[in-house]
Amino acid sequence: MLLPVWERGCVRPFLYADCMTTSPQGSASPQGPGGLQTETERTASAPSDPPGSVRVLNRSAPARLAAPLLGTVGAQRFARPDARSLASASWALLGVLGLSVLVGLLLQAPCMSGGYELPRASFRMCSSPVALSLLGEAAPQAPGAISSGLPGFSLLTYWFTVAVSGALGAAPAEGMAILLVLNSAAFAAMGAGMLVLVRRLGLPGHGASWAAVGFLSPVIVFSIGQSLEPVGVAAAVWACVLLLGSRSTGSLVGAGALLALAAAAGPLGLVVLLAVLLGTSRDRGQAALVLAGFALLTGLILLADGRLPGRLSLWFADAIDRGSLASIALAQDWSDATTLTTGLLVVWGLGLVALASLAISRSMHRPVHTALTAPEAASGPREEAASGAFRGEGARSAAAGDPEDQPSSNLPDRTALRAMEAADERAHMRRTALTLTAMLGFSVIVAPGSSTSLSLWLVPFAALMVPYLWVHAVWFFAELGFALASHLADAAAVDASTGLADTWMSLFTLLRFLSLALVTAFALDELFRRSG
Repeated sequence: MLLPVWERGCVRPFLYADCMTTSPQGSASPQGPGGLQTETERTASAPSDPPGSVRVLNRSAPARLAAPLLGTVGAQRFARPDARSLASASWALLGVLGLSVLVGLLLQAPCMSGGYELPRASFRMCSSPVALSLLGEAAPQAPGAISSGLPGFSLLTYWFTVAVSGALGAAPAEGMAILLVLNSAAFAAMGAGMLVLVRRLGLPGHGASWAAVGFLSPVIVFSIGQSLEPVGVAAAVWACVLLLGSRSTGSLVGAGALLALAAAAGPLGLVVLLAVLLGTSRDRGQAALVLAGFALLTGLILLADGRLPGRLSLWFADAIDRGSLASIALAQDWSDATTLTTGLLVVWGLGLVALASLAISRSMHRPVHTALTAPEAASGPREEAASGAFRGEGARSAAAGDPEDQPSSNLPDRTALRAMEAADERAHMRRTALTLTAMLGFSVIVAPGSSTSLSLWLVPFAALMVPYLWVHAVWFFAELGFALASHLADAAAVDASTGLADTWMSLFTLLRFLSLALVTAFALDELFRRSG
């Protein structure tokens, strides 16, 4: 019986020199023509193999089964997908995102045809504060809910309602159609940016498939018609993409401008800016360029809307909305709105400072690796640059057994050093992304108004940086229950005999906060693991 090369126990079965046996007389002889050996020859040579001969291993040995994936000739086609496969996988993942967006659009269809008046819209799960603003109405009076206007502090959403109702004079259904188109494009941009982040961060152990976890989130389904915060989230994701590129002057200034746009869409854009400044803290010049781009666009926004301080004071007077810890305390009449808002803002600021200090200490704890001892230099996408530096004459002479030409005895060349520096920079940016995930999770927990749209800021970063499926499953069902409960609570505010009671609303809010705390805790756990 003839055995193929990979069934003869060779260390490197595709190299002919490694498949030589030593005869009892000490002479080397190949194992048959074409690298094959008969069953008789193999059985006869096994009992009397002298030292140095090759032992025949078990056919089911893990080392032999995994031999094509361990760096042998022609093994790269098993381990690395080609460009066509990557493109197909990316389009498939974007299709998953498109499915979630389609569900969100279908959820808005009953209100587009029948109107956004309450409580009808709440029972159909398609009510929207933007639609109420376009109708000239306000949310019903309820403890722990905003009734003075648009929830949150979003300049883009406010400008949109003013432009649609005033300048364009569009009907509420037409204005909501424009909002849905803009948010659908924003979700598409966010999904494409997430796929680019996966490749540039070089995430080990999980890849683009984890983006599907975020694409299937109910937060996308229920936030598509609530505000223009999806535009801010997409801008924040692409700002991070620019920072992971060549970091030219234009890209850094552009990242700062995108972060200014994100801050105009929602206050959590400022949290992303803080994390980005932490990520560029190694080079003060880069941080200054990011701040320059942010200040430039922010100055233009202040010139366009000079009533920003007045809007801040109005928001502070009625900042508490459903979904926050303050809304539970206010519904139970434990304190007044001003005290709760001030206390939560102070805790929010102190918590962000603590997380930033933790990130800086973790970054200082782990030094920069610029030598071959860096353990991360041979994992993920970094293998390609490092392997090219070592698959030269040194590797061939090492395979031939020349001790003077071993790669470990030579200094690394410039390609290897650049690969090590790039690997360390990529690891630093992964720690920054984990810090950003923890900051956003903490912000959603302690914000005075924590709506479903606010959770959208956490979705792209938590999906990529927290690789625990059960954690995402808990968060998935908690957000789904909270979104349904919010609509039913609005219906109960109009008619107390229908909808959901405040006690049940508080219960779903607490369950959501527990899931958000779980996501934040695992993000911090990953940060400590990568910094240890």
